[in-house]
Amino acid sequence: MKRKMIIFSALYGLLYLGTNMVHAVTPAFFQALNYPDYMFGVSFACMALTNFLTSPFWGVYASRIGYVRCFMFGGVGYVAGQILFALSTSVVMTAIARLIVGLFVAPFMIGGLLYISTISGDEKRGQYMAYFAAVQTASAAGGYFLGGMMGSISLNAAFVGQAVLCLLAVVLTAFLVKEEGKEENPEKVTLQMLNPFRPLMEIRDILDGFLLVFLGMTLCSSFTTYCFDNAFNYYIRDIFAFPPAYNGAIKAAVGIIGMLANTLINPRLARRGSMNLSIAWVFGLGMMLLLALSGTGSIPLFVIFAIGYYMANAIYLPIQQTLSAEAGSDAAYGAFMSIRSLGQMLGGLLAGALYTLGARLPFYASALGFGVAMLMGLINARHERKTA
Repeated sequence: MKRKMIIFSALYGLLYLGTNMVHAVTPAFFQALNYPDYMFGVSFACMALTNFLTSPFWGVYASRIGYVRCFMFGGVGYVAGQILFALSTSVVMTAIARLIVGLFVAPFMIGGLLYISTISGDEKRGQYMAYFAAVQTASAAGGYFLGGMMGSISLNAAFVGQAVLCLLAVVLTAFLVKEEGKEENPEKVTLQMLNPFRPLMEIRDILDGFLLVFLGMTLCSSFTTYCFDNAFNYYIRDIFAFPPAYNGAIKAAVGIIGMLANTLINPRLARRGSMNLSIAWVFGLGMMLLLALSGTGSIPLFVIFAIGYYMANAIYLPIQQTLSAEAGSDAAYGAFMSIRSLGQMLGGLLAGALYTLGARLPFYASALGFGVAMLMGLINARHERKTA
């Protein structure tokens, strides 16, 4: 099992590294095409939309074709979509390309996650999932860094490097990884099973005030995460004229800091008692850093506040995932994932729209999102104390 885990994690990490390479050069790519400022948000929202709509499909069909085949199919499709993205010369063509890319994000991520879950067994699932999350964090940081370095030489080099690494990961997977998880006699598929809003419909019987506030907190925090990230990537290129290498270096530093924060800070927060109270203070810290970032005129301070915010952002998600698991229901966890996806779409879309009105407005909106999330965390923490 350990050997399977190491081999597949390395290959997944290679693919994930490749998929993150172009993110560092996307703002420069859009500026080279003279796209309107809102396009970075629209582009991300298009990808998030088709990812959200097709995730239930791949959740059902991954076991029918096999998790490894699902993973490889997603990798190849992602490369095809990114090639179309690289060749885009108009807003409409770019939007279509990103919609296509979103179709293939779910299969490689779902296939990879289910493969790890299958080979780990019940006893080591938590341990293996933690390792897998660390691989994703490190690979994303490495992808930003490598893409930024290559993008400083040539924007096309980042796209070519992405395609090569992703296809290499797929080819090596075909030779080195044995298929797992394929069902011999799968149950009949219904339209209801493929409904992307099904998780939200299934919580009607268990929905109470505590869960409703938690889902509201999830929506606000997810909105902040993706609104800020999309606006930040574009802002440092548009306003500060940072080359792609700077973007890649900042995100690589953020990835390392995020891993250290999860390793050193999260275990201490878990031992302090109320997870809702802990996450509320993390949101409060993030909100203050976002407000400080929005108001400073110093580039060094802007970057320092941004890295501090990204640390808070890295800390809150594992706590939120733990709170969703404590709900004790698959329906609650499914609703949590759906709400996060909705926040992802709204964050990307509003980041672009607000940026056209004022370059720092997405940062203020992100601070507001964390502020509301903090209040919701405090509400649930108070509820916990009353019912304890």
